Amino acid sequence: MDKLPTINIKGNEYVMVKDRVLFFVENYPKGSIRTEIVRDDEKSVVVKATVYRDHTLNNFATGHSEAYRSSGNMGNVPVEVAETSAVGR
Repeated sequence: MDKLPTINIKGNEYVMVKDRVLFFVENYPKGSIRTEIVRDDEKSVVVKATVYRDHTLNNFATGHSEAYRSSGNMGNVPVEVAETSAVGR
């Protein structure tokens, strides 16, 4: 397996989500990534991502992420921020 590209964030090497998704698609062509908004209110957005390695839906993993609206660093896209983070997990 080739090493995935990384960027340095605060002294730590990090594989960007776009590269993780590309790796997944290339290595699991029958897989899928599905997201679900668990909560979307005035405080925050919670998204659940489920990653299936194949079409049988038996081999899967989940990740959750919460993006707070008050943090101010996400502009008008808290759903996208939470979704990207959940998929990255």
